[in-house]
Amino acid sequence: MLVIRTVYLQLVVLVVLIILSGRIFVHGIADYYLQTAFDGNQSAIESVVSWQPHNAKGTYLKAKVIEDSQPRKAEQLLYRSLYQNPADVRALAVLARIHAGRGELATADGMMSLVTGRMPANKTLHLQLANYWVERQQLERAVHEWSMALAISPALGEQLFPVFTRVLKNTQLQHLLLPYALEPSSWWEKFVVHATVNAKELSTVSSLFTFRSQSEIPLTVTERHFFVQRYIKDKQWQQAYLIWVEGLSELQRNRLSSVYDGSFEQADEKTSFGWRISSSLSTQTRIRSTYGADGKSALMLKFSNEEVRYRNLSQYILLPPGDYSFTAIKRTERLSGRGRLKWFVRCSDSETDVLGESRAILPSMEWEKMQFIFNVPVTCGAQILRLETVGKHAFDHKLSGVMWIDNVQIEKVRLATSE
Repeated sequence: MLVIRTVYLQLVVLVVLIILSGRIFVHGIADYYLQTAFDGNQSAIESVVSWQPHNAKGTYLKAKVIEDSQPRKAEQLLYRSLYQNPADVRALAVLARIHAGRGELATADGMMSLVTGRMPANKTLHLQLANYWVERQQLERAVHEWSMALAISPALGEQLFPVFTRVLKNTQLQHLLLPYALEPSSWWEKFVVHATVNAKELSTVSSLFTFRSQSEIPLTVTERHFFVQRYIKDKQWQQAYLIWVEGLSELQRNRLSSVYDGSFEQADEKTSFGWRISSSLSTQTRIRSTYGADGKSALMLKFSNEEVRYRNLSQYILLPPGDYSFTAIKRTERLSGRGRLKWFVRCSDSETDVLGESRAILPSMEWEKMQFIFNVPVTCGAQILRLETVGKHAFDHKLSGVMWIDNVQIEKVRLATSE
């Protein structure tokens, strides 16, 4: 009896294993065809349904194929798919489109409202919902779905940010973006970058800034930078300057004057209206402490004897019309070469329009003061202060050694008039 029972149990286990193996095999084949079906192979859909007639995803895909040609049959399949897997509401979205096609808009809208939020991590579903609401001319809902999709997949910004920019350009629609400006989503900062760089009209950027300014959440460093750069690009200097100033700390504001941070205490911080300093193959630029400096530090330029024009120290300045005096102090260490360095003030609209320039800087071991007078005409709304080498030939720019610069100032003066 024991032997018979053992053999019986072995047969039962064998049968169970055969059944399970068959099911695993069927599921494996079905999953293979299902993946190829989702990849766009329509012929694989029939294979999925053949291997697993009750596969909810396969039924859903089959319904999508015949959605336009056989809407009634597609509807039956979609309801079957929902019955097989109620959690997958993609079938409900397709059903809504079918009902909308028959003019049953209330039913369709209700179905789409149910879909929203049921599969929050599915970017494709959010895009489908957005398309539906666009067709229904309910753009507020469409923008919401696009926002949800962007939160899931930031790469969608390449497709959606141009759409948002067009919405922003339209004065009748731009209010749709206000909620996202007041409480910026994860994608918002990248949208600001896109809009400020790519919007053709400055008015579009101005609308964006106006919306964002209404938020209690301050601009990020990136947002502020790109707003300022766009206003500078469009020569809206005062607006650019005000946005820049609003982002400064109390310590930084204490250094505001005609020349920002003329003593180079914060010159390592790159700001739109601060010093624009860069090193190159021919020069090294550092902020260092040194004797005789006005404050804790001064600017050190080290030239490496290359025939390269130097123009790597500059700053935008905003001076109203009038006469001004430029002053700075400098000293050198083993400075030699044919190169001649001079300070220039130029009008930003035309850099060939020189408003004033210093004498060529000569070697000196001790600190010396440089000074020149210049006039800003009413036609020049913004200026550029820059240190440059001058000359017609490459060897005219060749320098070696070190120069220190400190205490750069510009002050308004009243010139005596001859009677």
